[in-house]
Amino acid sequence: MDVKYQDKGFAILNKAVNLPVTHNSHMPKDADYLNKLAGQFFNETIYNPHRLDSKTSGLTIVCFNKTTLESFNKMFRNSEIQKTYTALVKGEIPESGSIDREVFDRKKRKKLSALTEYKRISRFETKELDKNNNPIILNILELNIHTGRWHQIRQHLSGLRFDLVGDTQHGDWDFNKRVIEEVGINRMCLHASELKFPHPESKNVLIIKSETPVEFQKIIEHYTS
Repeated sequence: MDVKYQDKGFAILNKAVNLPVTHNSHMPKDADYLNKLAGQFFNETIYNPHRLDSKTSGLTIVCFNKTTLESFNKMFRNSEIQKTYTALVKGEIPESGSIDREVFDRKKRKKLSALTEYKRISRFETKELDKNNNPIILNILELNIHTGRWHQIRQHLSGLRFDLVGDTQHGDWDFNKRVIEEVGINRMCLHASELKFPHPESKNVLIIKSETPVEFQKIIEHYTS
């Protein structure tokens, strides 16, 4: 268990990629999931004020009691928790921008407003060519979401034809297949890299960070070296 921060009422974990937060009907009964592993590790009942998609790695908050859970739920409702993501994205992307457009909510079966801001950290022109014989561009993006919609970042990037590397639902299927075959990496390149929020009791601002997964750099090096 990769614990980035722990207090008496909660902890911040660095979730592995392809690890679901909770159990679902599509999983074997004995399958591992974050709440199960965290419950065994801390010997506590686990409550989730938010969840990461199973394919997204990185920082997630787990609470050990309902009082702390409600404190975090209130902070999320009041937009007091800043979530930053790091992504490896294909395409010619501006240095910064915001995406303010509706995304589809799978559970509510309707579109909801959503806002994502992004900043390009680095840009790499690869040796590979796209279908128009132009060099394929890879980018490291830093993204902040102001709403927590289902697949928000994935839908927003896809809507602008920016392909999140490894996203099998919204991304570039052909390039993803090449990454698996040529680099040997089979994961979605989206990582929850920073959480910033006031401590639920002391109100001191906490900033918890997680390093970018090494797979991102391995993919970049393969296509640029």
